Amino acid sequence: MVLSSLWLGASLQCDEAPAPRWTAADLPGLPAASDNGWHAVTSEALDVSIPQPLAELMASRELDSEQFWSQLEPALLREFLASDGAREAIARIDDARREVAFADACPITAQICHVLDWHKAHDVALLQALAHAHEGRTTEALVLVRALVRMSAGQIESVRSPISLLVALDQLGDALHVAAMIVARNDPGTASAELAELIAEISALDVDTLDLRPLVLIHYLHYREALEAHRDDWFYSHALTLRLLDESFERRYQAASEGDVLVALGGEERSPTDAFGWWLRNPAGKRTLAAMAFDPSSLVRSIERSRADIRAERARLLANP
Repeated sequence: MVLSSLWLGASLQCDEAPAPRWTAADLPGLPAASDNGWHAVTSEALDVSIPQPLAELMASRELDSEQFWSQLEPALLREFLASDGAREAIARIDDARREVAFADACPITAQICHVLDWHKAHDVALLQALAHAHEGRTTEALVLVRALVRMSAGQIESVRSPISLLVALDQLGDALHVAAMIVARNDPGTASAELAELIAEISALDVDTLDLRPLVLIHYLHYREALEAHRDDWFYSHALTLRLLDESFERRYQAASEGDVLVALGGEERSPTDAFGWWLRNPAGKRTLAAMAFDPSSLVRSIERSRADIRAERARLLANP
């Protein structure tokens, strides 16, 4: 009984809970909703499914331009683009293109944000660009691809979640690949001004420097909000748990400032339950933080694969403008 009392006292004895290290006010400002194309493509779910042959062709990186175009099925492409879902996707992209900005604006506490529906709309728009190019409308194809490159680049610069980052990087790689296929097929002299603008957009891309500080801050806010539900748990000290959280995210924020993606997303971090005698003080708080952690290694590998794809496609386009 005495040992139990001492254990409980050690778990709960602490100062008052620290003030938040960061708040929503520390996040970068967003464009006005009326100026942000993000809302046009993520406002609601999108019911569209790309036929498998077209999806596989878009994902392929092994084909040269001649093989790529020989495997495109024009009839299937036309049929798909005439479907209700594809037309809705293109309409959303057209609305987004008219806005002056494109930035990830998913609410901080949103359980659902239609990032994957934006991903689907983006893929449909790339197929529309391929259709334009196949029919000899090079100018329209390049203008559309340039808009998609600009939108994905804007998303990367404002990313607010890991899934949004993965989507943006994947989309950017796909857009550059499609651009390379279009340029290889069509005489760029027929759209030299549009090609020059596209090349300028691509030249300005920088995926080697990812600013993940806003993403880290949003993760921190999510964690802090989730911990509120544990205030009344046995052997739990809210103040001590929040101090551990602050220490963890200070490291993550510093890593994000230095471009270390793995550590910024919580990698290479020792679990609070790994320390000797961890259960002597605030065991419930440490177990809670350990349960909330995840290994970002596979996520980081996907990010690096997408960045390598972007670099390769960018280099190909810049080498053969």
